[in-house]
Amino acid sequence: MYTVDASVWVNAFDQREPGHLISHQFLEVLRGRALPIIVPNLVVVEVAGAISRTRHAPAQAQAFAEALNRLPHVTVQMLDEGCALHTRLVNLMTVCTPAVALAALIPPP
Repeated sequence: MYTVDASVWVNAFDQREPGHLISHQFLEVLRGRALPIIVPNLVVVEVAGAISRTRHAPAQAQAFAEALNRLPHVTVQMLDEGCALHTRLVNLMTVCTPAVALAALIPPP
């Protein structure tokens, strides 16, 4: 099970960003293997806001956020107060970059 930060979704969406290919590949591997992803509902808002600001395309941002919300392997979870107050997620889960996560999913030959 994975939790994917809004920055990774935006990075995978925006080909102009450094690291785009790795983020895109990481999400594609998760999708291809139907590995479960849980994101707080705030991620959907953050993704829409970031895309709208950087692309100046609110309709495109809304469409992407709605598509993210409908992905079959993604569960959008309400962010409760207890979880929102945790600032050091490393105490709750393994935290890593898309490159490290991708390397763990696709070990070298």
